[in-house]
Amino acid sequence: MITSYEQMPVGVYERIMAALEDSGASDNDKQLELLSALTGLSVDALLDEPLGDFAQQNEAAAFVLVYPQPHAVREAYTLRGVRYLPTLKRERMTAGQFIDWNEIAGQKDGGRRWSQLLSVVLVPEGKTYGSGYDIGEVQEAIAAELCVLDAVALRAFFLTLCAASLTDTLPSLERMMSKTGSRRERRQMRRQMRRAAADLRTSGGGFRALMRYLELPDAVGMLQPICP
Repeated sequence: MITSYEQMPVGVYERIMAALEDSGASDNDKQLELLSALTGLSVDALLDEPLGDFAQQNEAAAFVLVYPQPHAVREAYTLRGVRYLPTLKRERMTAGQFIDWNEIAGQKDGGRRWSQLLSVVLVPEGKTYGSGYDIGEVQEAIAAELCVLDAVALRAFFLTLCAASLTDTLPSLERMMSKTGSRRERRQMRRQMRRAAADLRTSGGGFRALMRYLELPDAVGMLQPICP
């Protein structure tokens, strides 16, 4: 059974959050899905357990109610035997990474697509982003083996890089826009770009900003836990 955030891979986190956000499920259903994800047992198997074992598992799951200290971003991560290098410098970020990150994050459920978002950040050593490897395999490796605390740190760090890059490109974008569209359209687009840059900056770094992405404690705190 997973009994700490250090043991929780991204895929388990994604599964738990999907269960907790199921508006059609009862609190008991959500609690059972939480325990199922943490124990690796099916819901039916949990229901067949002796009451004492079930109570112990509920107690062991209490760590999800507390915000942990996130990990520091590392220079490399090894997942399923492959070494991945995170994009830690703006000069190493490609236009493809910037565009793909914002494409995924901008979708309705983009904030929940942790494996997809982080596959933009983590690139197999010796490869160029999106070239010469299967990004689907990267997403599967992230879901299976990347610790959620590493994921939180990487997500916030890369978002900071995106914010800085967007801020730096605003002047050139504004110059390009001055040649097209009406004055009103240009003003509206300029406001949107500056607002996007500000949002990225404020959500990109620092402990509080890191933890705002780890939504599990608040989400599970709304449950009425099963107390055998």
